[in-house]
Amino acid sequence: MIRALVTILTVTMLGLQGIAQTEATYAQYMFNGLAINPAYAGTHPSLSISALSRLQSIGVDGAPNTHTFTAHTALKEQKIGLGFLLINDNIGVTDQKGVYISYAYKIKFANSTLSFGLQGGGTFVDANYSGLRILNPGDPTFSEDITEFRPNVGAGVFFHSKYFYAGASAPQMLDEGDSRVTQIRPIIVTSGAVFTLSESLKVKPNILFRVVNQKAVEFNYNTNFLIKDVLWIGASYRPQNTINGILELQITDQLRLGYSHEVSTNDLGNANSGSHEFMLNYQLRFNKKGVVSPRYF
Repeated sequence: MIRALVTILTVTMLGLQGIAQTEATYAQYMFNGLAINPAYAGTHPSLSISALSRLQSIGVDGAPNTHTFTAHTALKEQKIGLGFLLINDNIGVTDQKGVYISYAYKIKFANSTLSFGLQGGGTFVDANYSGLRILNPGDPTFSEDITEFRPNVGAGVFFHSKYFYAGASAPQMLDEGDSRVTQIRPIIVTSGAVFTLSESLKVKPNILFRVVNQKAVEFNYNTNFLIKDVLWIGASYRPQNTINGILELQITDQLRLGYSHEVSTNDLGNANSGSHEFMLNYQLRFNKKGVVSPRYF
């Protein structure tokens, strides 16, 4: 009964608001910077390739699932960063496939770097409204399917040293296309730092908050512990929403594997068995100086 109610409420909200394109939420955002900020491109001196799959609210029909592929590298003596983002986001009868190219210009200081980033691309939107069972068959919102390409641009700034980072981005700045498909244009702010507790233990607190229409819609508080520069163990909390646990394993100085399990703390938690997120990152070494291990950001 609860599962059916959640599904009905989800479809009802879609009917009231149309389809709202948003930036996907990632539990492992602190290890997946390019997905939310174009200025992150080229932060690693080598070619960094990541694949992430997020399966959300397992057990709820039509629940979101997101798959991303990112690649970025530094050029011109690490003064320029280039990045590529591919994203496939599904929820209910809607499917969105986005392709974006990122460019970052870096200003180097003695022990830190300030990056300014831009990204451009677009999203292919496919909404199969005819596949819905609705209470009011004559509702014009659901009278026909939507298939369109929506171009977009984004911008960001990212500052980091070896043990600290802070960034702000507006990854989706345009709102064009079918009036039934609204583009939510968030501002995302992140920050984190690494503190050494002992020779074999470090702690890294992180924070993310997302603002839409000058209102905070998401806070994410996270803390990760790094054991012997190999194993990250952490937890995140979104007030009145979810908690999750995170494991990150630095298998080699080039290969990292991550997993997160998320549990809803609101009423939705009674209707699903949680969310799962898997991430794989590989640092392609061009020369012996191409990879710095470990990577904190």
